[in-house]
Amino acid sequence: MYVVFVLISEHKRPDFVIIWILDFGLAGYKIIMAGLKQDITRLYKYNFSFSSEEYIWRPAIIIENAVDRISVISDKYVPMRIASDGRVIWNPAGVYTVSCESDTTFYPMDTQECYLKVSAWVYTQAEIELHFKRKSVDKNFYTKNGEWNLLSAESFKSEAQTRDDHSFSSVTFLIKLQRRCLFHVVNTLFPVTLMAVLIAFVFKLPVDSGEKAEYGKKLNTEVLPKYFAFMAKLLNENGGKYLVGSKLSLVDVAFFDMLDKITGSKVMGADLYKDFDGIKTFYENVQKLPKIKIYLEKRLPSDL
Repeated sequence: MYVVFVLISEHKRPDFVIIWILDFGLAGYKIIMAGLKQDITRLYKYNFSFSSEEYIWRPAIIIENAVDRISVISDKYVPMRIASDGRVIWNPAGVYTVSCESDTTFYPMDTQECYLKVSAWVYTQAEIELHFKRKSVDKNFYTKNGEWNLLSAESFKSEAQTRDDHSFSSVTFLIKLQRRCLFHVVNTLFPVTLMAVLIAFVFKLPVDSGEKAEYGKKLNTEVLPKYFAFMAKLLNENGGKYLVGSKLSLVDVAFFDMLDKITGSKVMGADLYKDFDGIKTFYENVQKLPKIKIYLEKRLPSDL
């Protein structure tokens, strides 16, 4: 048994999604020719023959953590190879989508893990035992991804699943990925830092200078709206709760901190962010988190 996997960056869902192409061979049992009148020795004249699961028994196997469908793997159009010694090789290739929980606490320098779990169904461990081929994960079709770097791909025997006092054989394929941080540093972290610096510079200019008013006006009418529009789009693509993933990250805290300082400043315009419903919702939700409340209590007062 082995898998071929394809990595897809899915931004419209809060969970990390990978599409797996499962391709496993069944060669652990021999076909029984009982009741046939023909001489079985004739089969040895040929190396192999073909049939389908419509006429030959196949094991009931499922993908336990599939999100699009959880059903017994079956494809009546895939031929089954029957060797001359009675062995049957079955390769029902298919595309399966599994959902893996992401941890973006250290985004964009985070590492993610995603697994595919294959388990026997109906037949107990005493009747069906799943094993790996020598090469359990095929990386020949893997190409470099612009957002993720492949760290490892491995497989291991899972603990037998118990259902109704019966044990069922199970195996797991695991891949580890590391995010390429440069893209997110340039497009997310750097703009947040730059905006915070630009906002602070408003108060370094003399009060009676025309440059101060002009500078603040450009920030309010040109720079901030464009940046907020980009961040609102990013929030919308990731479910509307956080900027990336399904947990509060360092980027979320930095962006919230900038919003909090802007909305608390009469000079910068407290109502600017309210033109963007997604950002307003983000600000209000994050503000209620216990960790953020503690952070706000310990944070030094701002010059804004």
